[in-house]
Amino acid sequence: MAFFLEKMKKPQNVKKLLENLKIQPNMKILDYACGPGIYTIPAAKMVGSDGFVYCADINPEAEKYIKNKIQKNGLLNVKIQITDWKLSILDEEIDIVLLFDAIHVLKNREKVLREIHRVLKPRGILAVEIHHISLDEGIIKVKSVKDNEKNKNLFKVHKCNLSNDPALPRLVLFSKELTKLSQN
Repeated sequence: MAFFLEKMKKPQNVKKLLENLKIQPNMKILDYACGPGIYTIPAAKMVGSDGFVYCADINPEAEKYIKNKIQKNGLLNVKIQITDWKLSILDEEIDIVLLFDAIHVLKNREKVLREIHRVLKPRGILAVEIHHISLDEGIIKVKSVKDNEKNKNLFKVHKCNLSNDPALPRLVLFSKELTKLSQN
């Protein structure tokens, strides 16, 4: 489905959405459920050669698409991982995680969100683009994941809908509620 959606996403809207997230040079970004790299490649250009973009998807076809785009754009700051949830990224390395048009279909949602929490810096942001479900349902899907031992939410809502532009999708930004998870 994401591969079909690539044709529907206008490059200027993709760029505007990423600019609204305040992506800067030198940042480290994770594009989780990246599909064909609709956001991966523009983000890689925005962070520049001193930044880095990790992208992860469960579909092996994503790797083929993204590797082709990386080569076509001459990018050296992108790494793709095919995974259902586990990431090969150091703890607290990522400034911004993009989880776009995926929260409603994520398999292993709790594991994925725990893993995102692990790699996100203490002041990092999880940006969730919500489609196909209500905004409230999307927020609940993120906020309902709790630390096993402390029974506290991993994430809290930081901001909703960064833009009044109807061409841009509904976006919710989350920040870390807990800095560290229990070992369970």
